[in-house]
Amino acid sequence: MSAPKVALVTGGASGIGLACAVRLAADGMQVVIADMNAEAGAAHAKRLNGDFVRADLGNRRSEEHTSELQSRLHLVCRLLLEK
Repeated sequence: MSAPKVALVTGGASGIGLACAVRLAADGMQVVIADMNAEAGAAHAKRLNGDFVRADLGNRRSEEHTSELQSRLHLVCRLLLEK
């Protein structure tokens, strides 16, 4: 059995990012939503059977969730490489 395809959607808690996450999930991909809005992001990730990581990707100096984001990105890359 092959690893699921994973999509990392930045800004996925609302707007165009959310629309992309919904479409990708509907197409069978495992969605990881990265956004600053933890409440909405986590709720949408749960609804889409995906995962959520709080991240401010527009601020390179933000270290609040850097290690969690790096762990999630490593997992995403590993799953994609195993395909």
